[in-house]
Amino acid sequence: MQPGTTIPTFTPTNSSFYPLPAGLSTRRRIALVLTILVIIVILAAGLIWLSWSGQQGLELGYPQPVVHINQLTAQTYHTQDEIQFSAQSTGRDLKYTWAFDDTPSANTSDTSNTSSSGTNVVNKEGQHVNFVFTSVGSHNVTVTVTDPLGHTSQDKMSVTTYPPKPVVTFTTDNTFYTYVYFRVDTSNIDESTSIASCTWDFGDGTVEDDTSSYNCTSNSHSYSKGGTYTVKLVVTDTFGQKSDPATQTIQVQDS
Repeated sequence: MQPGTTIPTFTPTNSSFYPLPAGLSTRRRIALVLTILVIIVILAAGLIWLSWSGQQGLELGYPQPVVHINQLTAQTYHTQDEIQFSAQSTGRDLKYTWAFDDTPSANTSDTSNTSSSGTNVVNKEGQHVNFVFTSVGSHNVTVTVTDPLGHTSQDKMSVTTYPPKPVVTFTTDNTFYTYVYFRVDTSNIDESTSIASCTWDFGDGTVEDDTSSYNCTSNSHSYSKGGTYTVKLVVTDTFGQKSDPATQTIQVQDS
């Protein structure tokens, strides 16, 4: 180093962090800050838009479902009949849940609960289900569909079930020759109903309609002469259901 040369000295500056270049003017600093803020806002808006558009895409992919229960094939149903239920709907990836108002004793494979009104409700799942009602009366049937986004739709119908058709048989006692007694066996009639009326066809041209409980369960007829006769009995229960004819051929002896 030559004599007279000045040695430069380093003076430490403030060690504080400068987010912006120190040489910028105040106006340029403000402009740069605003630019950064605009970029941040644009990025945030872009993320929000992507999220919204993705949700909209899901919504478009899973439109609001609409479900309808198909009409039943028969007009009349009895307890212990297996009834087929099915539903049609618009939507994607739907889960079908059915609710049947009924006593659950005969449907032990199904889940059940009790509604607020005290009615037993039996649940089944699937677009097509079979169900056996165990009690007589009017029953509510509800189907609910649910898609993966939680959209739901519901449809209801009412089904009335009757007791099984009455079934009777009868025996005869023709000890008194042309005067014949008939005894009716009603043990196969469901306990939820009873005989309201009956029609006897004694096979000799005599037809007798009766509403008497006695004559519908125990009757007699006097034939004018011996011979072979085909006797038929049809009973009607309190629900208006007629039995199939109970038929028996008898041999009547002359006095």
